[in-house]
Amino acid sequence: MAYEYDIPEPAKFTDTLIRFNGVDDAGHETFSISSDCMAQGFDFCKTAEKPYDIAVCACLIICKHWFPDIKVSSDGDMGDWEPAIDVVRTILGEEYVQDFSIDD
Repeated sequence: MAYEYDIPEPAKFTDTLIRFNGVDDAGHETFSISSDCMAQGFDFCKTAEKPYDIAVCACLIICKHWFPDIKVSSDGDMGDWEPAIDVVRTILGEEYVQDFSIDD
């Protein structure tokens, strides 16, 4: 992963910002979420089902666990989220995924 698909800087994972994309052709739109995301309103990230999609979904699952009022929607269905759900469950535990669902 990288900061941008065409910028060879490392992805950012700090106390106030998560920002990453795939690299070169494995990238699409940059995923970025900051500590003031609730104040920002609507945002989105299209991944075109490229490999970094699983990381985007995992981040959103974890965010939804800690901030249940955020709305998470998807062009896909819950089946498309299963790989990320499995990763989060394996690393962080069932409590992070047990109530997860995508919003309408």
